[in-house]
Amino acid sequence: MFDWEPRTTTADGNSAKTTIVDQGLRNLDGGGDVDAFENWYVRIADSTAATDQEVRRVKSYSPEGVDGDSPTLQVEQPFTGGQINSGEAYELHRYNPTLKRTTINRAIRELYSTLYLPIRDESIVIDNLLSNQGFEDWNSGLDTADNWANVNSPTVSRESGGSNVFHGTYSAKVVGPSGSVGQLTQAPDVNINEVTGLTATFKARVKTNEANQARLKLDWDGSDIDAGSYHSGDNHFELLSVSATIPTSATQVKAICEVTADDTAYFDRAYLLITPIYQYRLPSSLTSLPHYVEMQFNEDDVIGNFFPFKENSTPIAGRLLRVSGMGVLSQPSSDTATIEVGEPQTDLIAAYAKMLFWRQMSSPARSAQHERQGYLDASQDAREEVADLAAKRGMKTPRMGAGQREGTWHTEQDSTGQLLVFDRIREVVRGFNA
Repeated sequence: MFDWEPRTTTADGNSAKTTIVDQGLRNLDGGGDVDAFENWYVRIADSTAATDQEVRRVKSYSPEGVDGDSPTLQVEQPFTGGQINSGEAYELHRYNPTLKRTTINRAIRELYSTLYLPIRDESIVIDNLLSNQGFEDWNSGLDTADNWANVNSPTVSRESGGSNVFHGTYSAKVVGPSGSVGQLTQAPDVNINEVTGLTATFKARVKTNEANQARLKLDWDGSDIDAGSYHSGDNHFELLSVSATIPTSATQVKAICEVTADDTAYFDRAYLLITPIYQYRLPSSLTSLPHYVEMQFNEDDVIGNFFPFKENSTPIAGRLLRVSGMGVLSQPSSDTATIEVGEPQTDLIAAYAKMLFWRQMSSPARSAQHERQGYLDASQDAREEVADLAAKRGMKTPRMGAGQREGTWHTEQDSTGQLLVFDRIREVVRGFNA
């Protein structure tokens, strides 16, 4: 829109936090005139400043300032972050920059599905009862994985190093405390009366550099515990497991990832199987119906092939699902935020945002009658620019195809989102269905 200037202050503002001093303002059009920038906006754009991102409306402008050589902007409301100091970057806008950002984000939403984010989600493990099975979600301190409890005060952290992650973006690094084992535990909500006598199988990918440092367990009541074999210590991820019949005395089914004292292990892709699960919550990032639902071919190869379901087939317990579809592009909230497209698609977003901006400015709530036609004309010009850009080859995101459901699955929706539902009845899982 060419209505803003990137600027840098040349002296400290007042202690009341209401002024910006910039000697270069005189070089702008009208910069020598009193109140030249009245009702414009300033936006602090300096990541080192306490006032970064704050926006204020200009109340008055003095080309002379307090000493005759300090052009000064005075704003309507004090900056909450503090006094504006010399050398701080800011922007001078004729129109409210907050409204500009709002229209950019609205343009991103309205351009869906002309421009969209391709989604390929592999977070669902068939028949898994555990939440956050891949240790992808963490608390703000990154010392507790969501839905998992730290037992005996191990040192737990989110690991993102390549060879220490088996699948996805993160794994859980667990260091056992001195003198005791350290554990990550999770007890999903199950109806004990319905599952006693059935087989529970707990599996996870585990990595250690020495033998006998990490293993998996199943805890039935706090004292009756079944343990699996230890990791062999080859410094690679191994698929560890523990499987046992749920006793009639069980009060819980608790999965335990255990590390011996003072030792270190990495855990990833943990899952607990008891009975078939037919309904799965689809990721919220998927804003359309899934275009493809595919199943992992080989459990040991997470980057290997995924295949669509054959007609009237059933899913296999413990395998990953790959759900593909369309999502909305990220919407920037700061100067450093990014979206998942580049040129020329960004030109289309900018043109569409400009059209929305002038349309909003023409609203009777924002402008006087004599101003509206000019805003409407500007909006029409931007609309024509959008049409020209949208017609260009390569401007739109390529359309996504779709796979056949083959009588295997369908989707449903409730108040909280979309559900994937498998249609064919399966036998009760006893151990692992391969």
